[in-house]
Amino acid sequence: MKTNTNIKQIIYLFFIGLIVSSCGEELISTEYEEYLPKKLANNDGSVLYPDITSYPIIGEIISEVPTTDIEGERKFLIADVQAPEGSTYIESRFNIDRSTGVITYNNNGELSPGTYYVDVDLGYVLGVVTYEQALKIDILSVPISLEVDNTNPSVGIFEQGIVATVSYTDTSGSGLITEVEYSLVDAPQGFSIDSNTGEISKSFPVSSGENPISVKATTNLGAVIFDDLTVVMVGDEPTIAYTQMDEATPLTSVTLSPWTAYTTAIPSLVGMTAASYEIILPETLTTDGIVANEDGSISILADQNIPVGTYALGVKATNASGIEVEFENIFEIQVENRWEVSKLFEENFDDGTTGPLDPVNPTYPEYSGYTLGTTSSWQKVVVTHATNPTIEGLRVFNPGTDNHYLVRSIDITIVKALKISFEEQFGYNNNFVVTYQRALYAGESTADLESGTFNSANWTAVMPIGDPRWPGSVTWPTRSPNIVNDIEVDLSSINGNDLKIAWFLGNATEAQNGQYIIDGVSAEYAMAFPAEEN
Repeated sequence: MKTNTNIKQIIYLFFIGLIVSSCGEELISTEYEEYLPKKLANNDGSVLYPDITSYPIIGEIISEVPTTDIEGERKFLIADVQAPEGSTYIESRFNIDRSTGVITYNNNGELSPGTYYVDVDLGYVLGVVTYEQALKIDILSVPISLEVDNTNPSVGIFEQGIVATVSYTDTSGSGLITEVEYSLVDAPQGFSIDSNTGEISKSFPVSSGENPISVKATTNLGAVIFDDLTVVMVGDEPTIAYTQMDEATPLTSVTLSPWTAYTTAIPSLVGMTAASYEIILPETLTTDGIVANEDGSISILADQNIPVGTYALGVKATNASGIEVEFENIFEIQVENRWEVSKLFEENFDDGTTGPLDPVNPTYPEYSGYTLGTTSSWQKVVVTHATNPTIEGLRVFNPGTDNHYLVRSIDITIVKALKISFEEQFGYNNNFVVTYQRALYAGESTADLESGTFNSANWTAVMPIGDPRWPGSVTWPTRSPNIVNDIEVDLSSINGNDLKIAWFLGNATEAQNGQYIIDGVSAEYAMAFPAEEN
């Protein structure tokens, strides 16, 4: 074999010299081409490894240093790995020391039994030689079997504790297994195993139905996975059902006003015994007025002024062991206002009366006029001009640079929601709406106005200065009023039954020769109505 190698080397050198001499200067001018080592005949020479027989131990499986008759500088490479069909090995875990040729496999528990062959490339001065099946590795099966004391346990969804216990048998017959550690493989939620005792435990939450349990036994000789060693049957998840007051028809939604009091029927809870309940509200609703009672029924307390809208409610049930189960979107509440057909009041002032609107006036006792710093400039008037329509209303004439407030007192004893509509006239020209500012306020007392001041802390702006709902065109030429409709008034800060609505005109930087008239006022209201189940 060595003689054949020497002859091949001489021929190889001869052809190299021939190529160089024939190319001459042409070689210098051509572009560089990567040198690729010549592949010599397979198994030319010898590289010999002792066979390896091993269990799939966790860690490195190491070959001995190979013997070879090729001398001089050389490099070892792994050319290929031939593995048994279906092997779970990872090829990248095979490594070779380039200088010594020692081959290792770093097993992390995935190496399956069977016979493996490693092909080795050996590079040296004359090229590269491939040695097929240079190393043979026989991986033996780990001599262990696992048993479980209950192959199909059945438990309730809230039961907790040990459901089965795994044990092992050393099948070598000679005590080769000296260490065993248990772990679960892709375990279902809620299951665990004691690594030393093999006790499989269930906690909560888990999924109802079949829960297959696979166990990995890691030993001193390697790791083995036992699929579906036991299948735990877990009972159904708990359910809760709400019905309408007839205790038969499912409850899907409840329509009610923002102030309606309502309590559901007691729900049917199956699959658990609740020690307490807690309401689950959507993120869009913040209130303390919706509660879950001890029996699971849900109450909406009266006069909570819940915002108009549609909201999905849920409950959280907790048992005596502290296990919580959330039931989302059990039914909806649809909160809406229903405005009464008849208005709370409607006034057009077309009665021909005239007179000042000082506080406690006989003309319109519900209205009080205030001009800060002086006596009230508000009057009930009848305005006629040539052939134009007659205007009757509550007026400030030539308001100057004073601030003026017109207050309407409203009894809201039966009122839960209120919206105001009114008509206004002003002129003579558009400079009036540029010069004067307007606002609409709600409050409970006129004590500040009676003392000649306006305290903004006592009032809520219903239509603040600059609100786009304020009309901006002069009405005097046509006598057709600007109409402001359906302005809702927030009553949540009004503690009593006496509401004050105040129209403001003022903050003028220059006086205009004009007049401002409230030409009509009306109010609609809503009340609580009984809940309607659907």
